[in-house]
Amino acid sequence: LAQRRFPSGIKAMCFGVLSVIVIVLFSLPHSMPSSKQKIILHLDFNSYFASVEQQANPFLRGKAIAVSGKGKYSINVAQAYKHKARININQADLRRTVVTTASQQAKRLGVKTAMASQEALRICPELIMIPGDPKKYGDITKRFMVILRKHCDAVERFSTDEAFADITL
Repeated sequence: LAQRRFPSGIKAMCFGVLSVIVIVLFSLPHSMPSSKQKIILHLDFNSYFASVEQQANPFLRGKAIAVSGKGKYSINVAQAYKHKARININQADLRRTVVTTASQQAKRLGVKTAMASQEALRICPELIMIPGDPKKYGDITKRFMVILRKHCDAVERFSTDEAFADITL
């Protein structure tokens, strides 16, 4: 658990792949009752697409992976693993795309978001390139939002991997 303090009651914590920023909005004298303050969580998943792929495909866990655009073709990663087939970047024509998300392991080796796939592979030859699957990421986000809405009064989805939740008591 890593923590970082910000001014004005904002606190950020990192739980593995989930960053949570707690924003305490202090009431303005003329806008809210003086005893009431809003507590808003900002939830942001780190390496979200790569983390979803590692969760869906356990054989990718702990490895340097990058999610990129689909290119011309798609690779069924689970099927390739099942048949012990080596995943070939040329198979999906991922050479001309960019890294959408890198796993924590890939980031430690210098792979960055928006980096050209060829550059990422040059920096990290063991990098496994995975074509993105927006439907999968959207489905996981929907499941996450259901959990948030179950426990919070107000929830606003900001993007695929970010949300705000009002946890005021």
